[in-house]
Amino acid sequence: MIKMKGTKNNYLVGLGEDTSTDLDVVGGKGASLGRLFKANFPVPSGFVVTTRAYIACLRENNVEAQIEKMLKRLDYGNLDELEKDTAKIREIILGCTFSDGLANEIVEAYGKLGDKSYVAVRSSSIAEDLEGSSFAGQYDTYLDVKGSSALLDAVQRCWASMWTARVTAYRQNKGFDYNDLSIAVVVQLMVEPDVAGVMFVGNPINARADEIVINASWGLGEVVVSGSITPDEFIVDRETLQIKRRSLGSKKFQVIRNKETGIGTAEELVPGNLQDVYSLSDDQIRKITELGLKVMNYYDGLPQDIEWALVDSSFFLLQSRPVTGVEFTWEEELDLWPSIPEDNNIIWTRSWADEVWTGAITPLMWSVRGRWMRDGGSANYRHFGMGDLAELRAYKYHHGTVYYNTRADELMAEYCLPPNLRAHFLSRLHPSQLEKAINAPFDLWRTLKMFVRIEETQPGMGIGNFSIGNKVFTQKPKSGKKYELRRATVNAAFPDLDQIKQEIQALKDEELRPCVMQYNNIFANGVARGAWGIIHIYAPVIRALLDGVLRYWYNGDNPDAFIEILSGIPEQTQQFNDDYSFWELAEMIRHSKKLRTLFEEFKGAVFFEELKNHEEGRAFLAKYEEFLEVAFYRGHADRDIYFDRRIEDPSLDYEALRVLLKSEEIVSPDEREEKLNQRREIATAEVIENLVKQQMGDLKVPIFKFLVNYSLKFFTGRDDSRPMSDIVTFQKKLVLCEYGSRTVSRGLLKGEDDFYFLSLDELDGLLKGNEPQALARAKVAARRKAFDLFLTHEKDPPLFLKNNIPLDEGEAIGSDNDGILKGVGTSRGLATGRARVIPTLKDIGRLEKGDILICHGTDPGWTSAFSIVAGVVAQTGGMLAHFSCLSREYGLPAVSLPNALKLINDGSIISLDGNSGEIRLISE
Repeated sequence: MIKMKGTKNNYLVGLGEDTSTDLDVVGGKGASLGRLFKANFPVPSGFVVTTRAYIACLRENNVEAQIEKMLKRLDYGNLDELEKDTAKIREIILGCTFSDGLANEIVEAYGKLGDKSYVAVRSSSIAEDLEGSSFAGQYDTYLDVKGSSALLDAVQRCWASMWTARVTAYRQNKGFDYNDLSIAVVVQLMVEPDVAGVMFVGNPINARADEIVINASWGLGEVVVSGSITPDEFIVDRETLQIKRRSLGSKKFQVIRNKETGIGTAEELVPGNLQDVYSLSDDQIRKITELGLKVMNYYDGLPQDIEWALVDSSFFLLQSRPVTGVEFTWEEELDLWPSIPEDNNIIWTRSWADEVWTGAITPLMWSVRGRWMRDGGSANYRHFGMGDLAELRAYKYHHGTVYYNTRADELMAEYCLPPNLRAHFLSRLHPSQLEKAINAPFDLWRTLKMFVRIEETQPGMGIGNFSIGNKVFTQKPKSGKKYELRRATVNAAFPDLDQIKQEIQALKDEELRPCVMQYNNIFANGVARGAWGIIHIYAPVIRALLDGVLRYWYNGDNPDAFIEILSGIPEQTQQFNDDYSFWELAEMIRHSKKLRTLFEEFKGAVFFEELKNHEEGRAFLAKYEEFLEVAFYRGHADRDIYFDRRIEDPSLDYEALRVLLKSEEIVSPDEREEKLNQRREIATAEVIENLVKQQMGDLKVPIFKFLVNYSLKFFTGRDDSRPMSDIVTFQKKLVLCEYGSRTVSRGLLKGEDDFYFLSLDELDGLLKGNEPQALARAKVAARRKAFDLFLTHEKDPPLFLKNNIPLDEGEAIGSDNDGILKGVGTSRGLATGRARVIPTLKDIGRLEKGDILICHGTDPGWTSAFSIVAGVVAQTGGMLAHFSCLSREYGLPAVSLPNALKLINDGSIISLDGNSGEIRLISE
């Protein structure tokens, strides 16, 4: 290290000295090199001519006021004039003379490097190499400089480069005030490389943080940085260090030391035999990659843009700066299948999450729920002998939601269904996949052996145990009451939140994760005991068979037979009980003048507090608290733990009650359910009557009845499993919130809800000190942005992805020439009314009686809306999605229409046809 502490005016700093990392003293490039040098990375020795020297030179030449006056007159909108005016500023700086003190200090420092040494002279602005503004390649650099006079000239030219038109315009665009700016100059021993280039630790093209991109060419790296040649390119996996892809560049020219003058650089042709070979060997690629990872880790794991050079088998670092202009989300680090290579040809779909995991999804929820989904699926598929499904990378997280591997449905169809029965099962596939998937070979003997083997060896996973999920998750009420709230088996009593939180707060850091996993094991145990096979194999296969029965055997006049015979549920479910009890609460307010007055006067959670001061209010609270005893964990907008439950925010129930009270009269849930069941029974009887008259009717009818009964019992079990699921999820949330509280109290994260945007592993690592704080905050900011775009539906993730690139949805769905929007009908009926676009549940209060709800999708928190709307249009989900089932239950027409939130204007009058799926615009 060259020490400059003894210099007279302290105009210079040696790389590696303490102040060589001070941005205001040595600029961005100098500070980065100073940190790397100090951390013992292979950085060429050198020193920095500080910002103090630049300012001193301007003052000693009395040009500061002159330059400032010229800067005030710059016209950034006129590029020609800007070029002329900044050229005058550069002329002023180049006309300055060095004081003897400054010149002597530079020459003396140069002598310590070796009087006849070649040096690289690089500009280093204090606004350079920052996270939001790199100024990459904007300032001047001079290579192979030799001699004191040449060095002083290069320093002065670097100062002047601060005022080129391109830099001045860029700086103005980034919002920098020229009064606060200065520039330093880095002087380093020149390395004469065999190969040089740039390495991005983090792929700037596809924003994958787990890929390293290396560009390399012969000679100095200027040809790579400037883009004057096509370099060799290598894509390396960050975890395995394996080369994923490589491409041979043309490498026609190389920059070398000027052989004629002995100083400066010159271009020369690369010999033909070197143009056709890679400039780096695999071993060298591994070495530079390892060095790049060390640099990244030194900079808190943040992606780095690194310039490097290879000299006689040794690598040198010439610069490292943050990668800018790339929206890394680090979603690769949320991968739950790290040992299974990702196939870039797989088509992923968002439709699975739209149907069963509605709304935006946080990385934290994915990292917890995804584990038992992964493990449960793999274990069950192995029992069924579906090895390829067991080893399949089934899901992945992307931009605020979870994507499903469509290959899973293709394989399942091949295992379980003949071609002519697959169409219904393959509804989530991209149109380009359908023909091949439907016509794939089918081995009936293999299918029969598979199911027989399960019945013999794993009867708990067999078809006769369809209710096992229900048995695991809930218990039926013991009394004979028609409608009775009932609890899930997992500690469903109304909790004392303060006491529970205190107990969790008493846990040590290392006890938090086992507590979360204990709750996760409740799901895992249910899955292991057969629930996965019921949900993902038997039930969808049974529905596909039922669809086939109606398509090939039934020849009646009801085109909606499939939907109608699966509408309504003959048995009492928890969801129905919740709806009925909440309806009763709304009726208490509706029929009480006192309660209605209080409801209008006191808004939100204050209403429930005020009730304590009134006799009728206390009677209502007693009923409400009885409801809370078993439904405290619900009321949230969507499935994710990010959304508040009613026990956390009573205003959720206030808004839901307000929606119900907007209508003077609402049909009670039991009347509605009875009508729906009657419709189902009529449709079922009509199909049976049709089948019984056919040839082999005595065989067809029992098959039809079995398929219908199985499907209805599955739906009952599914609905009854939801309370347990929500309770356990809420319990996990309380523990995970403690993670979040500790990250904030210890200053690791800033926002109270930042923790939702890290995985469980990342949170754990943050508390243990293994996850760099700067990296964690960067992940939070990037992932939150993607999550919020989906949450508000400002920008929805694409329905299909291939190699992380949105895939065109194919034909579908949109507008015809007559201005009719064509979606898919999921609940019968016709309705005309005002379209009310409700992107999120918090806007539900805008709904009025007779509106047609336009939304992304729904979950139980939206239930109150169905009591007053005339129809529903959702932009995600099929006939078994929540909005579809609830629409059929309420007797409302419903249509699934991709991009509905953007295609239908809020307030417009539309006509909705749930039979055909058409939506007609009547007026704006």
